[in-house]
Amino acid sequence: MPGPFTMSQQPVDEHYKGPRTLGLAYAAAVNEEVLELFATGAATVRRELEILEDATP
Repeated sequence: MPGPFTMSQQPVDEHYKGPRTLGLAYAAAVNEEVLELFATGAATVRRELEILEDATP
């Protein structure tokens, strides 16, 4: 599962108007999904490493 930072770097943002608010929205969604996975019996959830570079010049 990709993390919120990675996901926030990939789409065109026409709603949140900024990387911070978009990243926070993704973080809430990822948290909800992980909690649902554990609630349904998942023993572990694997996350991908975050992109740590800003690709914009």
